[in-house]
Amino acid sequence: MALLERVVAILEGLEWVVELDDEHPGGMLLEPSDGEAPWPFVAEVDPDEPQVAFYSLLPDEVPEDRREAVAAVLTEANYGLVVGSFEIDLSDGDVRFRTSLDLGRAEVDDAVLAALVSPLVARNLAAMDQWIDGLQAVAGGADPADVLG
Repeated sequence: MALLERVVAILEGLEWVVELDDEHPGGMLLEPSDGEAPWPFVAEVDPDEPQVAFYSLLPDEVPEDRREAVAAVLTEANYGLVVGSFEIDLSDGDVRFRTSLDLGRAEVDDAVLAALVSPLVARNLAAMDQWIDGLQAVAGGADPADVLG
């Protein structure tokens, strides 16, 4: 079975509704089976490499005049993170938190793959949950120092 199909099966087993993106091979939009997600959550399985990435997306683009302030918060949020990373596209203001897995040449069965994917999803959601309110506040004009405490 292809990696994409295996990841979809794992996510469905974790009670996510998976909608494949016809325009981006390997891309998928994820929704919790018990309701609407508080922010967009997507995954991507590279069609050419054994790689999987999960992204929590800040719902709105950061205005151009607030991108530097948000980038400062993201830099502090990233400091010390072992798994995952916040990133901002300074050209359009997209902010996301990424967790990813590169299997390289490893051949893993479905149980091992599930054991690798599940914590990536959980850590991703936890990181965005911790920072989303502050990021939105800074994007809206708050002082980064107030968010970083």
